[in-house]
Amino acid sequence: MRTWGKWVSEIQEPRKKNQNWLGTFSTSKMAAWAHDVAALSIKGNSAILNFPKLVGSPPQPTSNLPQDVQATASKAASMVNFDKF
Repeated sequence: MRTWGKWVSEIQEPRKKNQNWLGTFSTSKMAAWAHDVAALSIKGNSAILNFPKLVGSPPQPTSNLPQDVQATASKAASMVNFDKF
């Protein structure tokens, strides 16, 4: 959590030093879900997830390019109703 109250999400691809920025979110659950979407697209079934029960529902990016993963993760985080969790 940043000092101004927003949550950020990043993911590191295997065997790479760079962190891929996924976005800034208003809740920790949104940031965690964005991370799950990115992890599934990058690591597949070996990804360690925050919400493993939602595995079948996240959208998939059109490619594994960082900008596609970021856009899909950010969009997915804004679409889920986290009140049920």
